Amino acid sequence: MSPINAVKTCFVKYVDFNSRACRSEYWYFTLFIIMLSSISTYVDFKYGLTFGEGFSEQGISGIIINLATILPSLAVGVRRLHDIGKSGWWILLPLTIIGIFVIIYWAAQVSEDDNEYGKNPLIVDSGAN
Repeated sequence: MSPINAVKTCFVKYVDFNSRACRSEYWYFTLFIIMLSSISTYVDFKYGLTFGEGFSEQGISGIIINLATILPSLAVGVRRLHDIGKSGWWILLPLTIIGIFVIIYWAAQVSEDDNEYGKNPLIVDSGAN
């Protein structure tokens, strides 16, 4: 999956918590979010759009970006977990801090064949009978 298709797919399926997402879709969307957050942080500090002090300093464009991408980010994370045969509830694991590393490890795993969450998204159905 190309980077542009991955981002489009994640925004189209922004509330789809039932299907599956391949590795490239997840990682390209994650890269997109990181780049978008970096740009918004730069814009916030460059133009003085921040409020708060120290570690809690936040910017207006950063907040808008976070609000706009929270559902697509959660949805692609759940779909990625479904792709490796895990329940979507495991997306809460990073709340334990150490769980962040477990989620990264799982997100890097190879897609399973068809499982209870659907067909493998990497296998194109040729429709031949």
